[in-house]
Amino acid sequence: MAQTDGDPLPEICPLLQGSVDNYADVFHALKEVSPFPVVFEHLHDGSHGYCDFSNEKIALDYGMSDAQTIKTLIHEIGHATLQHAVSGKPRKQAEIEAEATAFIVADHLGLDT
Repeated sequence: MAQTDGDPLPEICPLLQGSVDNYADVFHALKEVSPFPVVFEHLHDGSHGYCDFSNEKIALDYGMSDAQTIKTLIHEIGHATLQHAVSGKPRKQAEIEAEATAFIVADHLGLDT
């Protein structure tokens, strides 16, 4: 890469920035439809959230923007709803399905992901 010219390559998956109109209402509505309770935790592994099937919870990292929090919550609800822990699907497929779910729902909510 050091021997190439041109603009810098974009970051593949940058954190979403910005606020969400009616954030509290959107967050509350997503919590209501979530199969598991939603909690906030300090995540130190670089992840933004996770779906814990054995403890039946969805955890989100503290300190993310409104947009990233909503997108991550939708992604984790996707894992829970699609029952990825018991589906036997390969992890890559489960991640694609959860990310597609997040993209579609976020787009419906007017979020640019």
